[in-house]
Amino acid sequence: MSFIASILSSFWKKRVALLTLDISVILLAFFISFFAVNSFVPLMPQLSQHAVSALVLMVFLIISLYINGGYKKGEDRRSETEVAIVVKSVCFSFLLMLFINFVVFKAVVYSRYVVLTWWVLLLPLLLFSRLLFREVIKRCWSKGYLRQRVLLVGFNPHARSIVDRFRIQRHRRFDFIGVLVERDDENLGEFKDLKILGKLDDFSTVIDSSAIDRVFIGLQDFSRGTHEKIGEIITLCKAREIPVNIVSETFHIQAMQMSVDEFSGLITLESRVHPFSRLPSRLLKRSADIAVSILLLPLLGLMVLIVGFVYLFINKGPIFYRRRVMRKGGGEFDAYKFRTMRIDADKIIAENKWLQDEFNEGFKLKNDPRVTPFGRFLRRSSLNEFPQIVNVLKGEMSLVGPRMIIKDELSRFGEYGEKLLFVRPGMTGFWQTQGRSNTSYDERVKMEMFYIDHWTVWLDIALCLKTVLKVLTAEGAY
Repeated sequence: MSFIASILSSFWKKRVALLTLDISVILLAFFISFFAVNSFVPLMPQLSQHAVSALVLMVFLIISLYINGGYKKGEDRRSETEVAIVVKSVCFSFLLMLFINFVVFKAVVYSRYVVLTWWVLLLPLLLFSRLLFREVIKRCWSKGYLRQRVLLVGFNPHARSIVDRFRIQRHRRFDFIGVLVERDDENLGEFKDLKILGKLDDFSTVIDSSAIDRVFIGLQDFSRGTHEKIGEIITLCKAREIPVNIVSETFHIQAMQMSVDEFSGLITLESRVHPFSRLPSRLLKRSADIAVSILLLPLLGLMVLIVGFVYLFINKGPIFYRRRVMRKGGGEFDAYKFRTMRIDADKIIAENKWLQDEFNEGFKLKNDPRVTPFGRFLRRSSLNEFPQIVNVLKGEMSLVGPRMIIKDELSRFGEYGEKLLFVRPGMTGFWQTQGRSNTSYDERVKMEMFYIDHWTVWLDIALCLKTVLKVLTAEGAY
């Protein structure tokens, strides 16, 4: 991991590594598509005759990725933004290449079968490679590499929540080295491990002596003097090329969308329409659910045969388990799963109070004695939830959405319970891919609300791709 971290130790090294990865994936998809089509289509143009198309597409795609921000700092953008950049760049580049071939290079001989197969392969491969690249960086963070040293200037209540949020993340990007306080009697509360490095007037000395990579400003006072002090800090950071984040409760408003007027510099807050309140958005999501579920039905049928065969000789009893969970708008329905527990599972938990207490805490057991060996395999691979495709087709669930809950869990969501029931539960979702079983229940609630407030089709695609990565690594599953 230290070797990888050394390769990615600077922004320019990361950019070169990402560019190399993109070119490699483009060429890999091209060669696979060519030889795959060549195996089935006779009298196809030779490999050398596709060289012009390959070169043109590579140039177009790299330029398109650059224009769309694909080579900016990836740590500052979310996964769904990465997905949107890749999809738009790949589709635009292929369309432009086809136009150029038809209009400019009319004499160039190439196979449309290769181009179509190339597009079909390149899109998922480039998405996976870029998301994997992000996961490698996160893994470096978790091992203590590539982290940014952050100085806190002031410590208002919202800054406290920001620090707490970063600390509970499994892949920490920031190391908070200390804080500059506004008053001598500043109370850091539960964050006692944060070292007080001085007062605001010590800012210049501290950033020159402590190798600061980033500054978070979270002052509580809103006086004119404070604004002048913030201006001085920003000026000093600009001279040293240190990024600055302003942490403010004023602009932390979930229901509003913030933008900056490029002419006047004024900050504008506008009402944000809830993504699930738009009919086109709901139709798009439901159409995707139906289409993907129909495509996966043959695979579900094969899995039923395999699991049924195993259960016939090993785990006596029914193949499926029905879990009574909450539906969109209230009410309940049966969510289908492959059975993973012993037939006497209810008796085991009824006879063990410590199991009941752990289950009531997070509605899940980490070392569940009720789970069979084969059932544990199904859980770790998340294959036990595959029958929920039927629930998706019936309109009871979505492929991506908040995690399903039983009726007793609804009270844990408090004021957010109504919002949770505003959408269909999902087979996978934000919590499953970001934290799965490694997060607290309160953090799970925040993740579910974040998904509902920030839903886009790109977010669903990103979560589906991340789900595949999580299933392959069995991370956080039990």
